[in-house]
Amino acid sequence: MRVVHDDTGTGKDGQRPPRNALAEAYRVLDLGLRMTLSVAAFAAGGFWLDRKLGLGFPVGTLVGFALGFVAGFWALIRGLDRPRSSKGKGDATSEDGSGR
Repeated sequence: MRVVHDDTGTGKDGQRPPRNALAEAYRVLDLGLRMTLSVAAFAAGGFWLDRKLGLGFPVGTLVGFALGFVAGFWALIRGLDRPRSSKGKGDATSEDGSGR
């Protein structure tokens, strides 16, 4: 079976995927990375603190994991709340422009 590579970025049918689909895929990837990196960073900080203090039980790691989960979930909620495109920036604001 011979595989042909196409440098134009088009699919089998010669059409590119819709730009909105790619933008949505990047948005979902961004949200997932925010959650993952928040948990990993806080857990790593807690692990470092455990090592620094010489604790036998991983209290810092568990607290760091919990804080990372909360921070990641907060970032996830904020990311879902923002408008999907720059066209809709004015749609989310009220008549006085306050956004409430």
